Amino acid sequence: LVVVVKVDVEDQVSESDETNNQASQPIAADLVVSITKVKRKVKDAGNQLVVKIEVCNNGSAPAQSPFDVAMFLSDDGSVNAAATPLQTFSLDTLAAGKCQQTIKKERRFKVIGLPETLGQVVVVAVDSDNQVSESDESNNQASQAIEEAP
Repeated sequence: LVVVVKVDVEDQVSESDETNNQASQPIAADLVVSITKVKRKVKDAGNQLVVKIEVCNNGSAPAQSPFDVAMFLSDDGSVNAAATPLQTFSLDTLAAGKCQQTIKKERRFKVIGLPETLGQVVVVAVDSDNQVSESDESNNQASQAIEEAP
């Protein structure tokens, strides 16, 4: 859906430029994910990884279809056949201009029992199955390298 605004539609005003009398704006959701924290802990039973994220709808319409948010472990920051899927959760809706925040202010992934993760990249993808019609599909991933804990 696109909103189009036109002025001087009947050409009643003489203008030096008649080509700029129209503007349009798509009305659609725009889901964006950001990683706010990556914490790695080395445990005897395997590494623990806690990733906090924020999912926002920067669009002008609500995201009304259920959509997935998935976390992957990757060598190069790409979600491809070599990336390891870690966890997925679903969100039902997200109002335009709002962010998904849970009890602890941010959504959180917690994975226990991982092999060595240092030097790998956490990738979080929102709506990777394209369940939500969006104005911008290019901003649905965030990534962050896993570094040594301070």
